[in-house]
Amino acid sequence: MIFLLKVLFVILFFFVSFVFVRIAKISKDDKIRSKIGRNGENIVANILSTLPKEYAVLNDVILFGAYSTVQIDHIVLCEYGIFVIETKNYFGKIDVNLKNKYWIHKNNDFERNFYNPLLQNKTHINALKLLLGKDSKNYKFHSIIAFSDNCEINSDIQNLNIINFRDLKDEILSFRDKVIPKDYVKNLLTLLEKFRLDSKKYTKIHKQNVKNQKGYGKCPKCNNSLLLRHSDNGFFFGCASFPLCTYKKNCDRHFFVVQKSEGVTNVPFYSKRTRR
Repeated sequence: MIFLLKVLFVILFFFVSFVFVRIAKISKDDKIRSKIGRNGENIVANILSTLPKEYAVLNDVILFGAYSTVQIDHIVLCEYGIFVIETKNYFGKIDVNLKNKYWIHKNNDFERNFYNPLLQNKTHINALKLLLGKDSKNYKFHSIIAFSDNCEINSDIQNLNIINFRDLKDEILSFRDKVIPKDYVKNLLTLLEKFRLDSKKYTKIHKQNVKNQKGYGKCPKCNNSLLLRHSDNGFFFGCASFPLCTYKKNCDRHFFVVQKSEGVTNVPFYSKRTRR
């Protein structure tokens, strides 16, 4: 009996050790990918900074979308339209299938799926249209997917604005039809600066929203989705229909408590206590 307990203890010890090592590896890989992504965004930001002065550039813009927060890598505002740029600092080859929800990134023996950036940028543009309201019909949006210069892109998709970093500036400057008056460009810049969320506060929130794809439950008043939001008093759940619907739900002191009856398990996230 004692021998059997020792054997079980050894098995349990190795199993727990394996789990911890696996979690540590995943966490390390996520940090590496995050750092590579930031490096790519910095490269693109430097490229965009060389555009003529009439091109207004916004980097790392977080906004409230219809169903969740969105994080837009870069926005360029000018008379020639609104350029929404998604940056992918990948190395190797991209297996593109425009109809698929996921594309394949290959680099030597490494292979993984990633969300179709065209669909990702469509969500970003929809968030901007939501912010602009009915006036969004008056603006021309250009979706651009910028991959690292070390990434090979299929030649048959060049017309879809899927390019390398080195071609980004020329791609933007190639648009010469004036579709937005200069005064409107200034108004757009003011509007986005006013409604963009603080990256320091909302980057973690946005990542949590991305992981929690099922959302945070439904609004009991209008049945729309609940979003994770922040005020001077801390974090809270607010209705996606705001300001049409002002329902909000307070959060626990140490983590957001979401009832299982709403179809979502508890979401750990440290925060301040909101006032009741």
